[in-house]
Amino acid sequence: MEDIEDFILLEGWPKSVTASKINQLIQKDLENRRNRAKLLSNDKEGDPIEEGKKEDATRRLMNKYRPPHYWNFFEEEIEVVPHVFRPEADPNKCYIDGRVTVILQDIEALGMNLSHYEEVKWKKLRDHTREIFIHQEAEELKKIKQPGGQ
Repeated sequence: MEDIEDFILLEGWPKSVTASKINQLIQKDLENRRNRAKLLSNDKEGDPIEEGKKEDATRRLMNKYRPPHYWNFFEEEIEVVPHVFRPEADPNKCYIDGRVTVILQDIEALGMNLSHYEEVKWKKLRDHTREIFIHQEAEELKKIKQPGGQ
């Protein structure tokens, strides 16, 4: 599922942006998130930066064994590593039987239907989506400004 999500997200990137550049942006974003988490954490919770380095190492190892190279890898038996966008994801390579192609065609059709929008409804959708992120950012900033980051 994550490869399908990544594949769809990748469609929105300009073709001139390379996978290498996207990976650099992802690493910078992870660094920023971990630094912020460190500001919000107390010493008893562990170091988000060090924990992030461990996650990165696990993710690099797991990516070698992701589809199409390996299938049915169950993470429940180990500590689940949060997914990070993979610009090299191609779900069509994972499912050579064509079922992903059908799903992607349905998603494309849905997108085409959504592209014929009514301005008022799209503005409302955009504004509500933006408000979610503004609120989330404000809550995090409040926590950072509190004594002790809590």
